[in-house]
Amino acid sequence: MSGGRGLAKLNLNCALCGVALSNGVFTCCLSHLSFHEECGYMYCSRCARRHEEDFQHASFRARHLNDTIANGTFVCSFEGCGQDISASHYSQHQMMCPYRKLTCPVCGQWSTTIVLSSHLLTQHQFNHYQLQYGTLLKGYNISKTGGCIFRGRGEDFVFFIVGPSLFFLWLGASASASSQAPASSSAPTNIKLMVTLVTAQTQQNSGSYADPPLPRIMNIAHLFDFGHLTAENAFKISVLIG
Repeated sequence: MSGGRGLAKLNLNCALCGVALSNGVFTCCLSHLSFHEECGYMYCSRCARRHEEDFQHASFRARHLNDTIANGTFVCSFEGCGQDISASHYSQHQMMCPYRKLTCPVCGQWSTTIVLSSHLLTQHQFNHYQLQYGTLLKGYNISKTGGCIFRGRGEDFVFFIVGPSLFFLWLGASASASSQAPASSSAPTNIKLMVTLVTAQTQQNSGSYADPPLPRIMNIAHLFDFGHLTAENAFKISVLIG
């Protein structure tokens, strides 16, 4: 549309950790007076606190840059993405970007989130099931390698066993994490999850999880430690996801 104001692509990064300064710029109160070069840098809030501790100088938010940040975009830092993200959506996008790299929970190999599910299915033979939202899926086998994946609408719910514990990992993407999302879109809702694990041979309850809801971010969550273990280590899982 002619006459409209375009969004500026910003190159504002923390001098210490390198993170994009989409949540605001912080500087040292002595930036123009100190002999320390570090006092003239721009920092994120966390590194600004570290600067205060190291130099005993107060820091403050550079509020004159707030409008510039709010009206600009930042390029996603993950290789292969390159998407321009508005400041208000940038932090969420970084947590949910399909090009974010995670380590495989089985072998430790680094992988982007868009291929991690395929890696678990092909390299580690995780079992794969279709998710039905709001329906209890009862008695599904966890593979002998200790994992299974329930596939929903554009998202995967990964369950895997390490030692005496059951872990959970959400893999997916959300339109609200994109700079192209409409203004009315809201952040993705938390995952309402109910899980029960039983031994395949004896049907003994090995543990369960029902609360609290888990956020849709790609971090590994520890659900519970097993109440009972068998020599065979074969388990069935029942899952209800709202």
